Amino acid sequence: MTSFHAYYVGITQINFNEKDKVVEVSLKLFIDDTEKALAQIAGNEGFKIDEKAISETLNEKLKNYLKHNFTISINEKDKEIEYLGCQFEDDAMWIHLQISKVKNLKTIRLQNTLLMEVYPSQTHIVNMQAYGRNDGEILKLQADYCEFEY
Repeated sequence: MTSFHAYYVGITQINFNEKDKVVEVSLKLFIDDTEKALAQIAGNEGFKIDEKAISETLNEKLKNYLKHNFTISINEKDKEIEYLGCQFEDDAMWIHLQISKVKNLKTIRLQNTLLMEVYPSQTHIVNMQAYGRNDGEILKLQADYCEFEY
């Protein structure tokens, strides 16, 4: 069951798997906030996320929402992000994504506006791991993108 919270924070975890040449992305968002954003976009205030079962409808809504609110470019080229699925953890959900065939990561730029249309105070904590280095940024409505160089 979801619960009320007074802060609006998401986590964006990115890992460059050099061996498999894959950028792995995990997004952690509160279920109730995500539910509200998906309902607002669809014009369906009654939309609810069933925390007991991940439906094809939820996956399609998430894919569409991510397509418009989460982008990554690698080495200055926009990349197609593959949606892998989601899982629930208490009152939050993890959304798993990946970008394949990344031979050499020199720069990665991401823009994350998830939930900001519903909650202007939404913040995203970005953790990036590549080549044994850990980097981080905080994204907000006025600064919704970051870039890391390697």
